[in-house]
Amino acid sequence: DLLAMMQVMQQFIQGSSRFADNLNGIISTARKAGGENWIELFGNKNLMELPSRLLGVVSSSSLSRLLDSKILSEEALHVMDQVAGATAEAHTKVVHRDERVGRVGAFKALGDPDVQRGLALTIELARSLGSRLREESQELRDKEQDA
Repeated sequence: DLLAMMQVMQQFIQGSSRFADNLNGIISTARKAGGENWIELFGNKNLMELPSRLLGVVSSSSLSRLLDSKILSEEALHVMDQVAGATAEAHTKVVHRDERVGRVGAFKALGDPDVQRGLALTIELARSLGSRLREESQELRDKEQDA
């Protein structure tokens, strides 16, 4: 148990700057969203439970997995930032225009270079995701056969 705890602490220390940056980001977002009353978003009870909740997160295998994954990589964060920005921009345009797109409009949109780039990304994402799902399914079948 002591060795496992030391390993968890080592991993936490190694990734603590990223963890702190993310926590700072969450708090900063809460401050912006809540204005002067941002602390009420957490509530006094929840704020007092924060240290024990953080300890639970730090000691979980999920944190280690998160820090070892590509989720927090600069490339992944850049892509997610692009997706979030594009989603917000598209949402604003659609809500303000309240337009519908029919078959002809969708077909015409295929001529737009930006739509073509977006579709290329979507197709590559689907291809990569499908490949990973196939590999995962094969791994599961192999494990079932071994059992």
